[in-house]
Amino acid sequence: MDDEQVLREVDARVRAALDADGETVRRIVGRALADAPAADRGRASRYGLAAAVLVAASIVIAGVWQWRRAPSSPSLSVVGRGSTVIVESADGRRWMIGPQQPRTGGNYVIAVSEQ
Repeated sequence: MDDEQVLREVDARVRAALDADGETVRRIVGRALADAPAADRGRASRYGLAAAVLVAASIVIAGVWQWRRAPSSPSLSVVGRGSTVIVESADGRRWMIGPQQPRTGGNYVIAVSEQ
């Protein structure tokens, strides 16, 4: 099937619909490239300056906030004794890690209050 003739006809119709005369093209290009009025340039530069100041202040505030944060790394002491490891934190908590002890049945505790 030869669609080349149909494609040329469609292309020609689209080009004819979009083709503008020289005066219209010059007028559109002239408006696009024209300088903006001084009032619009001043307002835009004020908004740009305000946005730049706001971004810079945000960066400074975030930097100071991160700088003043205290380090959160806890101090731990790790000691190995045979097959047992003892981990002790700076606040006095202690963990003992060792081999699992075999469970023996029948162990119990009796608590008696003294009077």
